[in-house]
Amino acid sequence: MNVRQSHILQLVVDEYVRTAEPVSSQALCAGFDLDCSPATVRNDMVSLEEEGFLHQPHTSAGRVPTEEGYRYYLANVVQAKQPKVATELRSAMEEIRSLESKIQFLGRRLADLSGDAVIVTNEHQTSALGVANLLRKPDFQEENMLLALAEDIERLERDATSVMSVAPSEVRILLGEESPMGKRLATVIVRHQLPNGEIGVLSIVGPLRMNYARNVALLSEAKRILEENDL
Repeated sequence: MNVRQSHILQLVVDEYVRTAEPVSSQALCAGFDLDCSPATVRNDMVSLEEEGFLHQPHTSAGRVPTEEGYRYYLANVVQAKQPKVATELRSAMEEIRSLESKIQFLGRRLADLSGDAVIVTNEHQTSALGVANLLRKPDFQEENMLLALAEDIERLERDATSVMSVAPSEVRILLGEESPMGKRLATVIVRHQLPNGEIGVLSIVGPLRMNYARNVALLSEAKRILEENDL
């Protein structure tokens, strides 16, 4: 993949995350100041599809990223795009006294800011917050997708150890078969240690079409907040 094709792949991912619609070469040429002709963009998108980074869901439609396309995007783009989120997450935390309430509040705030679902896990239980966020997304409008999503969440709520066992100490993105939520979903996950020594896990769960840069930044800041001595 050359530099121009890498940039086009990045734009396709960004646009698909934003619109949930397949992205065409015409849309890229109209929306961005690309230093190449429309024919070159079309040819590059065809090459990216042949190499397994893009997929055309319907004939004559635009293209969407494949899992491999997302993996390339995560490895080469996300870390450089992380936004600052400290203010949004820390608001009102000092007004809550109970440690458990603080964690639940933080989980709900993560769900609000990410627009995805959040799984809060400790050694005793798992709570799913913001699940309605996923139900509103076009990615989950098919009936079988909703049923599979409900089954995966129920399974995790029954078995906290399945989340604890895969959670890393640094924020990590799990796609496809790696995800404890199943291959249809992406999971951004991190393990934290509270000041009292208790271990927990925070996960942001959503479609492969999630805003990875934002969600990585959110979980990184959430981990810092939970591990502070004055929590």
